Amino acid sequence: MKTSRQPTFQELLVVPETANRNHVALHPDFNENGDVLIVCTEGEQQVGFLVNGSMMRMASPVLTELLGPPEPGPPKILRVDDSVHDMHAFLRLLRFAAPSSGFPPPFDPNISQYAGIHRLALKYNGWYPRAVLDFHVELHAAQIVDDLGPDATKQDVFSLLRLAHALHSSYLWSQVCDRLRFNKWWHGILNPWQFSEEDAAALGPSIHSILSILASVSSRTRLYSNLEELCVLYTDEGEVSVAAAERPSGACPCGATRFA
Repeated sequence: MKTSRQPTFQELLVVPETANRNHVALHPDFNENGDVLIVCTEGEQQVGFLVNGSMMRMASPVLTELLGPPEPGPPKILRVDDSVHDMHAFLRLLRFAAPSSGFPPPFDPNISQYAGIHRLALKYNGWYPRAVLDFHVELHAAQIVDDLGPDATKQDVFSLLRLAHALHSSYLWSQVCDRLRFNKWWHGILNPWQFSEEDAAALGPSIHSILSILASVSSRTRLYSNLEELCVLYTDEGEVSVAAAERPSGACPCGATRFA
């Protein structure tokens, strides 16, 4: 998996538990048991997540190297430059998937949380959280799209498309296409022929190109009317193509429009 940059960390400290609590507000979802305290700074407040170190080591080779082997004594403190929002979502997904978590609280992420999890999975080079994330998104793709509803804002719809593209999720794209074709959702938002420069920049060239190709098969009277003829596919290297539907063995047929 490619990473956009190496993670930036503050120092890793081992301190008495009483000092842990001095200037760190423990997050209510992660304040009971654990041998690692992850600390994020938000404004002037430090927010801590008390977690099981084995869960973090399983999630990422970067975290494994930083934390080292388990040791008796007070929790280790790891100060990171991640947002509280992203770290909370990331840890909830890990706890939801961890075999030692028993019966963790239900986790029904929104698009912003999915995006935050993806950012940290890339940053920490974690194949396991990425695999769990991909499975979770594929399993709940229809719900993710339906939760936005037909009256979603442009910002929310754009965030959905950026998530589908970032995760290379053909199935999430197929759910979007179903709503465009059958439910006629978001036609006023996702008409590529009416995008402003700001809209095109917010989506990025690849998503803009995908929408332009999908819209190009419309009938003269209705936008996105023939989407059953096309599907959005990704290679293992992350290249995206818009291809004819009912392709053999999931492979892109020759002549499919492809772009990076």
